[in-house]
Order: sequence, then structure tokens, then C-alpha cells
Amino acid sequence: MRFRVVFAVGSCVALVGACGGGNGQSGPKVTARIRVGQAPTDLAAGNGGIWVLNAGFLQRIDPRRNVTTEGQPPEVGDGGLGLAVGEGAVWSTAALDEVLVRIDPRTLRRKRIRLAHATPSDVAVGAGTVWTVSSAPGFAARVDPRTNRVTTTATVGDNPVAVAIGGGSAWVANLDDGTVSRLDVRSGRRLGRPIPVGAKPAGITFGSGSVWVANSGAGSVSRIDPATGRVTATIRGVGHAPADLAVGLGYVWVLNSADDTLVRIDPGTNKLAGPPLRVGTGVSDVATGFGSVWVASSGDNDVARIAP
Repeated sequence: MRFRVVFAVGSCVALVGACGGGNGQSGPKVTARIRVGQAPTDLAAGNGGIWVLNAGFLQRIDPRRNVTTEGQPPEVGDGGLGLAVGEGAVWSTAALDEVLVRIDPRTLRRKRIRLAHATPSDVAVGAGTVWTVSSAPGFAARVDPRTNRVTTTATVGDNPVAVAIGGGSAWVANLDDGTVSRLDVRSGRRLGRPIPVGAKPAGITFGSGSVWVANSGAGSVSRIDPATGRVTATIRGVGHAPADLAVGLGYVWVLNSADDTLVRIDPGTNKLAGPPLRVGTGVSDVATGFGSVWVASSGDNDVARIAP
């Protein structure tokens, strides 16, 4: 069931001094909570804003004013999941419509790229390419952003749910077999064997010269060296059911879906830096950009802005 939500331009923003949200300690603090709409699931930073996907609609936050800017948000499609910015566009998926969606950030016009018999669930942009993954039937697809055509597909692991690009490769987290698949970002050729990580890898990102994997079933984060394709560190005890992560502002930021907390890892030491910060209810995604960390909370229908 889908709900159409229309927002007034300049939606409300709650400062933490008025609504709470600070942790009373040194370190990261929630500085604003921005109402965005029903059950936000995904975030991406770029093209002058923070882009938010909620209930199949795309919203943009102006980071200068902490307000949403779209009076009539464009619809992405049924089962909208995953969000990425790059190659002059905002990209998302509509899993139930079997399409990858390209959105012009200026005009908000959509281009739907069909992925037959697929349920795309995540998307990443980098190295002049766009990659998406589909849990059924279990493959990754490369799209050429110049032509908006699928140029190659590759079979990966069991239930691929997340993808990242970096180090000349596309990296795919396979939820059900606890592995990461590595593909040549240009050709789509599989490189080496699947890399064992922790149980239920749910999120993946690239930054600080490494691949980082959130293992939701193990409460850990795996660090992979892109030069060797090997796990070089496992950071345990990051929280309950880590589901997503982002790299920026000097840290790896890990979002824990079962206890609604955000923690940070120092990539120089592979250790946690400071205590966890509770950021919302039903936290769903994390991104960095514009000097802040941003967390979507589906239970609060808002996005928290966090000063690092």
C-alpha cells in the first residue's frame, strides 16, 4: 500500500535545544531534526543537497537551512530502495516495478531503466559507471550513464543487498552467505572468490582506502584491503544489528538498526571512538556531507543532522 505525501516548502525543523537529541557528552551531537515525510529509508549527499527517499517519493534537504525544498516530491516507484548521487543524476530503484530510476536533480524528470525479472534493491555510482544489485535472481548489473542501458550483468552471492564502488571494483554484500563479491567495475568480470566476512552483511561502503562491511548478524564491521581482497580487520562490538555505514569527516560511521545508535570507527586504529549516540527511532540509513553526518529515522519520519 502506498501513500502520497505532499509537503509544504520549508518544512519544519526542530533544533535539539527544543526537542532533545544531544547525548550530554563530548563528541557527535544531534543539532537538528528535519521532518521529511513518511518512513524515510535512504539518504545520499550531492548536487547541492541531501536527498531522501521516503514511501517511494524523493525529497531534497537544503543543508544551508535544514529544510526540505520540494513542495511536490517526485515519485520514484513501487518498492523504492537505495539512493546514490553521481554522473549528473540522482539514482534509485523501484524493486516492485523492476526498474532503476534516473532523476535529473534540477528538473526532477525521471528516466526508468528496466531490469527484466529483477528486484533491484541498491545502487552505487562511481568510476563513470552505475551498478545495481537484485536479490532475485541474485545478480549485479552495470549501467552506462551515457546511454542509460544495461551493459553487463554478473552472478554474485546469495541475496545481494548492497553495493559500493571503489578501488577499480564494484563490491557486493551478499546477505545470506556472509560474503562480499568483487567485480571489475568496467567489464563486470568476477575477480577472485567471494570474500568471507561476518554473518548477514547488510551494508557496504568504500573510503579511507578500504572497503567497509556492516555485518548485521555478527554486530561487527569488516575492513577489506582492495589491493588484496582480504579482510584486514574485524571491529567487534559496534552495536546491535549494524545495517549501514558511511565514511567521512575522519571516521567510519556505523548505524545500528536494533538499538537505534550511531558509532564511529577511527580508521587509523580500527577501534571505536567514543560511546554510541542514540539518534532516532527505526534508524534506516546514514550519509556524510556538508560537514555533517545525516541519519534517516523511519519511526520518527525525520532526518537527524549530527555535528561530528
